[in-house]
Amino acid sequence: MVASRQTVVWLSWALVVLAVVSGVVLLILASGVLLTPIDIPDFVDRLFEIRRDQERLIPLVILGGVASLGVFLTLALLGVVLRAWAPTTPGRDLMSVLLVLGGVIGIASQLVHMGIHDAGRALICDCGYRVEEVIALDNALFVGESIFGWLLMGALSLVAMGVAVAGRMVAVSGRWRTLSLVIALGLLVAVALRFVAALVLIEAFDPLQVADIIVGVFLAILAPAWAILLLRGIEEPAEVPAPDFG
Repeated sequence: MVASRQTVVWLSWALVVLAVVSGVVLLILASGVLLTPIDIPDFVDRLFEIRRDQERLIPLVILGGVASLGVFLTLALLGVVLRAWAPTTPGRDLMSVLLVLGGVIGIASQLVHMGIHDAGRALICDCGYRVEEVIALDNALFVGESIFGWLLMGALSLVAMGVAVAGRMVAVSGRWRTLSLVIALGLLVAVALRFVAALVLIEAFDPLQVADIIVGVFLAILAPAWAILLLRGIEEPAEVPAPDFG
């Protein structure tokens, strides 16, 4: 890929659009406003109705998944392109590796997530094993969501560190460097909440919901601001100045 200012501009605008779509969809899904309250005493019937209700949201999940996949892909490409603006130090390679690897794992996480929701359709065969099928489907989806969650935690952690390193290595502006650090810290907080939720049951609040809201806000607001500051502050890579750490 050619390292030019125009390339960075196009990637930055792509990140703006994709991040806004991904963030808005994530916030809608995390809020639960589209879910129907289900109060059915029988456990199996309740699970089946929950699956039927969630099936309505598959188009929205696919939209958010494609947008999130695009965000990870764009960040991976930026990890390669921004090397031309970074000084020739180990930090430049670290930035690229973190963003590219985080982007690749993030793409995999979104494909897994979309596949889980596609497989979670409430389809039961007429074979007399409805109870077994519904419970087996719920357990299988739990395993799938766990795989997705760990992939996402890995991707967000790598991207967060990559963004932080980019903020130090690429001389754009002081605001961009500060925003890079804020984004990195916020994403790591979201990862920490997901990690806690994976290991400990917390009844006071839902850590996964809080983590999704944090990521959604960062995607819808801070990621576009980061991309716009980047495209406005970057010049053609004729010479690579050392970043100002002052």
